[in-house]
Amino acid sequence: MTFREQEAQRAIWDKRYCDASFYELPWGRELIGTQNFKCFKCGSSLIYQMDRLNSGSLAIKGKCLDCREEYTAEATLDMILLGEFGYDRMSSCFSCQRLTFVCAGEVCRCFACGLSLEGTRCSECGEPLVSMYDYVVHPELCEVCL
Repeated sequence: MTFREQEAQRAIWDKRYCDASFYELPWGRELIGTQNFKCFKCGSSLIYQMDRLNSGSLAIKGKCLDCREEYTAEATLDMILLGEFGYDRMSSCFSCQRLTFVCAGEVCRCFACGLSLEGTRCSECGEPLVSMYDYVVHPELCEVCL
C-alpha cells in the first residue's frame, strides 16, 4: 500500500470514528452522517464526542481530532446545528429557553431538551406546524389559519 493509499484509508477511518461517536444521541444517526459542521478553531470536520456512550444532548463534550480543541456541550451543539441547518433555521425553544429549536424540512424539534413538533399538523388546514410560533401561540392552528 502506498503512502497516499494509507493516508486515504486513515481519513476514511477517522471520519467513521468521529461520526460513530455521536450515534448514542437520540438524533445522532440521522444527523451526523452528513458532518456539515466544522471546528470553530481550525475548520476540520473531524469532530467527535469525547464520551462515546453519552446519550444526552446537554452532556456532549466535543473535540476536534485535528487541532485537539475541546468544546463544551453548548458549543458542540451550536457547532452541529449551525453547520447542519444555519442560524436562520434556529430559534429559542419555549421549553428549555436554548437556541436549539430547528424547523427544517422533516425536522422540527429542540436538539437540547427533545421537544418535538414533528408530525404535528394544523387542525384546520392539515399543514404541518413548522415553527415554535405556531406551537406556542395556538398548538392546534398554524400561522395562516389563526
